[in-house]
Order: sequence, then C-alpha cells, then structure tokens
Amino acid sequence: MMKKIRIASVLTIVLFSAACTTTGNRASQNMSPQQRALQDYSASYTTQGAVAGAALGCLAGLLLSKNKAAGCVGGAAAGGLAGGSMGYYVAQQQGQAGSASAQYALQKNKLEDDVAQANQAVQASLDVTKDTQAEIKQLQRQVASGQASKGQLAFRVQDAERDRANMVKISTGLQEKIDNLQAGINGGTLSKSELTYMRTKQAQLVAEKQKLDNTINDLAGVTGGVTGV
Repeated sequence: MMKKIRIASVLTIVLFSAACTTTGNRASQNMSPQQRALQDYSASYTTQGAVAGAALGCLAGLLLSKNKAAGCVGGAAAGGLAGGSMGYYVAQQQGQAGSASAQYALQKNKLEDDVAQANQAVQASLDVTKDTQAEIKQLQRQVASGQASKGQLAFRVQDAERDRANMVKISTGLQEKIDNLQAGINGGTLSKSELTYMRTKQAQLVAEKQKLDNTINDLAGVTGGVTGV
C-alpha cells in the first residue's frame, strides 16, 4: 500500500513540474475565439508533450520494471522529455526492456488524440488566416479613406504576426511528434499490423502539418503585402 502511495506521489510531482515549466502567456481580452483556440493549441503542444509523456513513461516503468517505484520515476522522467506520443520508446531506451504490445497499447489512444488535435489546430489556423485577410483589407481601405489610422493597421499586422508565431509553434510540435513516431517505427519491435497503424497515423500528421505550413505561408503573404504601415 505504501509503495503505491509513493508511486502516485512521485508521478504527481513529475506531472506538476512538467506543467509548471510550460506555462505560457495568457490570451488577451481582444482575441477572437479562433485566436484564443490557436494560442491554446500552441501552448498545449508543449504542456501536453511533457505531461502526457511523463504519464506514459511512468505506466511503462510500472509494466516493465521489477522495482515499480524506480520504474515509474525513470519512465516518467524519460517520457516527459520525449513528449506524449513516444515517451514509452525513450523510457525503453533508458534501459527498461519489455513487451512491444504494451508499448502499442499505451500509445494507441494518444495517437488518435494527436491526429484529432492536429486537425482542430489546422482548422483554427485556417479560420484565423481568413479573418485576418478580410480585416487587413478592410483596414487598408479605411486608412486610404481616412477612416482608420496607420497605427491601427500596424497593430492588426502585429496581431497577425503573433498568430503566425503560434502556428509555427504548433508546426514544430507536430514535426516532433512525426519524428518520434518514426523512431518508434524504426525500433523494429512491433508487429506488422501495429507498424501499419503507426505509419497511417504518421501520414495523417504529416498531411495536417503540410496544411498548417501552407497556412503559415499564406498568412505571411497577407502581412508581408501590407503597404503604408
């Protein structure tokens, strides 16, 4: 009983530490719902990776290590560094040997969530870019007619650049997930069906990242084309 309490306490400390180190800036009061969602996705890719990775690493350690408490600590630390999708593989590389099917079971639901979140993040990026293009064009017309100032236009461009920075963070996080998946695929310990599933999820993440990167370029074109600021 005391051993279970110690394991739970250790994991709680690891998860709390991971969450604390990934706290970002809060959304401004003037953000649209789409912009808030985009910033939340940007922040969550860092927090989610550390926290979910630590949790998966601890579970892996519990399954694979004879010393359960030590297994949780080592797995959580390694998994937190790796991120949610492939925390198990890093835990294994740290010297813990175990069942490949256990690895797969721990990560399957997480991969489904990763793809769903990537799709939602891309949609938020598309919505933000569309709104930004319309608003900047309107402000340009208003500046030309004297209804708005150049300062207002410059502020909106700056706002759009913040949104683009959030998109870049998400894209970077997606690439890390893709790379971690590839590391798992290259591990050579999974069955053919498991490898097929992981490759399918990897391909879906790659497709979402490409959409996001295209949107980032589109938004850069919108802000870069602004004149008179």
